[in-house]
This record gives sequence, structure tokens and C-alpha cells, in this order.
Amino acid sequence: MESPKLQNSKGARGFRLAGAVVAASLLAAAFVSSYAVSAVAAEQPKAAPAKVPAEAAPTVGAATPAPAPTAQKPAPAPATNQVPDSTSRVYDLYIMSLCPYGVRALGDMAELIRAFPQREWNVWFIGRAEGDKLSSLRGEPEMFDEALWLAVKALYPYRYHEFLFLRASSKASTEELLNEMGLNVGKLRKWAEDVGPSELRQHYIRSTELGVNASPTLYLNNKVYNKRMGGGRLIRDECDAVSVKPDFCGDYPECFDDGDCRAVGKIGRCAKAAGTRAVCEFADDAAFDMKVLIADSTFDNPEKQVVDALLEMLPGARVSVTRLSSEEGKRAMAKHSPAALPFFYIDKSVEKAARFSDVSKALEGLKGGGYGLKKGMVKENYFPLRTERPGSIEIYADPLMSDIGKVINLLISNPDLAKRVALRPIITKDPRSADLSVQERLRNEEALRWILIADDFSKKYHAYLENYGENVASSYWFRGLKKAGINTNKLLKRVDAGQSKLVAYWEDFAQVTAGESVMVLIDNRLKFTPSGEADLVRVLGGL
Repeated sequence: MESPKLQNSKGARGFRLAGAVVAASLLAAAFVSSYAVSAVAAEQPKAAPAKVPAEAAPTVGAATPAPAPTAQKPAPAPATNQVPDSTSRVYDLYIMSLCPYGVRALGDMAELIRAFPQREWNVWFIGRAEGDKLSSLRGEPEMFDEALWLAVKALYPYRYHEFLFLRASSKASTEELLNEMGLNVGKLRKWAEDVGPSELRQHYIRSTELGVNASPTLYLNNKVYNKRMGGGRLIRDECDAVSVKPDFCGDYPECFDDGDCRAVGKIGRCAKAAGTRAVCEFADDAAFDMKVLIADSTFDNPEKQVVDALLEMLPGARVSVTRLSSEEGKRAMAKHSPAALPFFYIDKSVEKAARFSDVSKALEGLKGGGYGLKKGMVKENYFPLRTERPGSIEIYADPLMSDIGKVINLLISNPDLAKRVALRPIITKDPRSADLSVQERLRNEEALRWILIADDFSKKYHAYLENYGENVASSYWFRGLKKAGINTNKLLKRVDAGQSKLVAYWEDFAQVTAGESVMVLIDNRLKFTPSGEADLVRVLGGL
């Protein structure tokens, strides 16, 4: 089978989990503190779903000795009294090869492996695989560079870890580095061109289906490593994990800053005195109630990420999560009437917490006292105040997105699905706005056609969509009307008189959108944001 060609990701936006990214990025921006930051600074491409990978490339295996990298702290030599009691710890580092933060994390990992050479560690690449097309944040140069890394692994397996150690510390290009190592660059390039795309695809599938989209992201024993990595922190954590500590562990401080000092219900401080090893000191933080109201059944649990972030900042929080149908949930709904769930209620005594000022920018006051999260701080997935329409299934999709043809085909090609599911257009801005861009105006024009045809020419709606999916955003859209058997003049008259319909549509849609290019609304209340075509098929198949 022909290997997929490497392609850059440019142009119109495609299938993406925008809502989750918006919520997560806003939350991170609001909590500007080392306590809420995972690992080191990271770069992110388009987002992806969080689920177990369907495919995965072979593991790299245990590390072999390699030259010392240039790091923030010299890596210690392996200790003579090192014990193998945590050799089962497996590190999986996900990066983009041209991302400076990713390469820095690779250096941190190299430092760890020099200290604990029996640990298993793997390097994976982050990107997207859609059919035969591969895409990465930096396009073709980055994808070919990553293919070269994989070529070294395939053709020179016993020197792969040596390459990774050198790659972490060298400012030379990958090909220059390969030449310095005395490897056959021509042979490596040919492998990267011929075999590289298919191997790289396995990496992209793995990272995408795990929901990994930030470079770097580290997994330890199949769980996300949420601590920071630099400055010898990985070695310090590994030292803490072994029962008999190597001699060099005593040289590493217990903490590097306050963010390293964590304990339930406590505020941690990294105490540093001249000539002594830095240690953590703890004090009680103010206790307060934080209640979270969630729907009974959803496709995801966005509240978990937010609770974790808040607990990092506010360790005195007493968290309780309540479902909507419970008696407590009904009382909370009657008292606060939130338009969307998850809904956070934080007791006013949070003001006594040591880091309240850092969190306050993400909060807003509630009637009757206390605080809630500002809109956008948590991904909304249920809208209890909307009129419930049991059995209703609506797919909302951006008419101008690059993958709109896939969404339309998914619906049209399945008669049973087409009967049960309605396709609605996404618009991204109030049509009454005075500063609409050309693209926004084009999107609104097409959206209004969808709305009017669905209402007034309902039997021909799918025929029109099928033609549109084959000629997305064409200037000759009226040809699609003709093929679908719709009278152009009649539709144009309805367009002139139907602008108010678009405004009403926006006012309703604005209640549930978070900027996604595709979303599903079930029973007019439950929201799901698919990561791609396969994810959409999976969910629709279960409804």
C-alpha cells in the first residue's frame, strides 16, 4: 500500500475540539501561577479527543548509556547502590521535534535516564492523521525531521538513544547531527521519504487518540505527569519513588520553588537557606466549601480538570460533586438556576484563602453571596433551562470548514441516520455586528440558505447539502439549488425577507456554542463536541 504523503495543515479550519481548548486555555490564563502549570511551557496545535489509542507504534525500550547532555544541572553518574525497585516506571514523552520546549524536555528526560539507566522511556510525536494526510504544527519540515528520528530508530536501533541524548543538547540540525555521528544520511533520508510517513502516522494516531496536543506532554506509567519537569525535578521525583535511595539523591533539593510543595489542605513553601538543602514547609489554608452541579449523564467530565486546577491553588477547598437529579441537585438548581452545567458554587469564605487574589480573576459574584466561575472557565456540556425535546439529535457544523463534506456525507450516506439527525449551520458572530469580516458574511449567507431550505424546501434539503458538500463555499452556489430542484427566485425572495430568522437563530445558538467547528446537541440540552469524523460516528452510532 502506498505510504501517505506528508502535508502541511493550512487553510480553513477543520474538525476540532475547540470548546475544550477555549475552556482550558482561559482557565490557564486566569490561574497565572506555577501551581496550575503542568510540566514546562508548551505549544499546542488543534485539539484532539481524550481516549485510549486504537493504534500505537512499538515501544522504544530501555535506555542505553549515552553522552551527557547540556542541562540546567549536571546529570549524576549512576550510583553504585542504585536498586531496581522502581524499574517498572515507564516514561512516555510526547513532543514536536522542532518545538524548543519539547527538545528542552528531551534534555530533562536524558538527564533522568543517565541517573536511572534501567528505566524504560519512549519518545512519541504529536500531529494529526486524517486518511492519507498527515499534518503538524510546523508543517512539512517538522514532519520530515520527525521521520528522520524514526529512521535512526529503525536503521540504527543501538544508536537511537545516543542520537536522542545528542539531539537534546545540540543546536545543529538533525542532518548535521547525523553526519557528526557518522551515520549514512542518504540511507536515512530514503527511509524517511519511503517508510517515514507510515511510521509517523502511528505516532500521530497515538497522540491524537490520547488527547495529547501540547509539546511537551509526559506520561508516567500511562498517566499524565502533571508536575513540572525542568531543573532536575524528574530525578528528584525518581529518588522519592525508590525505597533505597542512590547516594546522589541527597544532592537534590526537596523543592525548587513553592510549586513543588504540595499536601492536601496545606499551603506549601519552599524554604531555602544558604548552604542548606531546600525543604518544603507547610501551613493550613482556609477551609471553604466548593460545590459542583453536573448533569446526570454526559459524554465527558470537564469539571474534573477545573476542580484539579482549583485545588492546586486553593488546597483548603472541600469539594462535593452533585448530580442534577439528586435532591441536593434539585435544591441547587432552584437556588441558582444556572443556564449551563457544570456549575460551580464557591463559598464566600474562599476570600480568606492565601491565594484567593490569584484565582479571583476567574470568579464572579453570585446572587445571594458566594462565587461562581466566569463563562468560559469550564467547558459547558448541558443546558438545563433550554426546552427539552426528547429524541432530538442535531449536528451543528461550520459551512466553511474544510471537512464539511465529511459531515454531510456521514449523514446523507446513512438513510436511517438522515431520518433521525438534523444538520444545522454554525455561525460565529452576531449577524447584526457592524464589523463582520468577509468570511463571516459568507458563512452567514450560506447558513441562512441552509435554514431557509430546511424550513421551506425540507424535502430538497439533503439534495442541496449533498451538492454543497461537493462544492464547498462555491461562488456558483445557485447551481446547487438547480440540481436540488429548488427555484432560485423563490429562495432569493425568502432570503431578502428572512434576515430576522438568522438573528433569531444566532440568539438561540449563542447559548450553546463555544467556538467549535462541529458539535452535537441531544434533546436540545446535552452537548457533545467530537474530535473528528470517527468520534462523531462512534457517538451517533450509540444513540
